[in-house]
Amino acid sequence: MIRLLAATATAVALSTTLALAQKAMPGDRVYDLHSERQGSCQPMTWHIVATAGGVLSGTIAWDDMKVVAGVAGTIRPLMNVERYGKPLAGNSQDRAFQLIATEDHGNRIANITGTLWHNGWLTATIQGPGMACRNIKVQWLQPQGNRVNEYVTNG
Repeated sequence: MIRLLAATATAVALSTTLALAQKAMPGDRVYDLHSERQGSCQPMTWHIVATAGGVLSGTIAWDDMKVVAGVAGTIRPLMNVERYGKPLAGNSQDRAFQLIATEDHGNRIANITGTLWHNGWLTATIQGPGMACRNIKVQWLQPQGNRVNEYVTNG
């Protein structure tokens, strides 16, 4: 009974997340990215909405869009400090993120962690059943003219 309740709560939360992923509010940033095949990791299409408050939601698809997973998580500043609070080297524009991905028509759940670097690249690690991708590199900032693969929504 407890498992059924937990599964139901998870399904409701994930379907709500997927519904919210499709609606961007004014000021949100929408990222449409593509990662190439890297090692044993398949090419992936990323559609992520980032709110000003650091909430992430969206979808990641692979296997020629045959497999789609809803994602939800957070992004936060990457903090580099020593034991007594002295700042270490690093760029305050770098951000760490964490997502939970749930396959739309399956029961697989994966954890995605990574860093969005100020140099225009992100690195991510995906860990879940049947998928272990480490250090996936995705370019989110285009060098020519500093174009970003993002859209800022208007009111």
